[in-house]
Amino acid sequence: MAAISEKTIRESLIRQLEAQNRKTAYTLEKVEEYMTWYRIRRELAEDIKARGVKVKEPDSKGQIKVKTNGSVLDLVKATNAGNSILSLLGLQNPVAERSADDYL
Repeated sequence: MAAISEKTIRESLIRQLEAQNRKTAYTLEKVEEYMTWYRIRRELAEDIKARGVKVKEPDSKGQIKVKTNGSVLDLVKATNAGNSILSLLGLQNPVAERSADDYL
């Protein structure tokens, strides 16, 4: 399944704001903030896919230890930050196939 483009996500969020008559400079700024968190989440997910959940790293003594990939915890934080923005704006997760009436 292909990923939804950033353009489609942004447009979906803006359509929701328009349907609720809540499109303002502030809410558009928050949409852009959400998009920043979306990009961060995507990069973290790519790192986890490439390196795995567990990674081998040297400790302070130079010995190799298996540790949890730091991107795992950061992904949770980034996801929570993005979801907080959606909640603050009263928006649903962005999707491509919804009509304006679905957002009311």
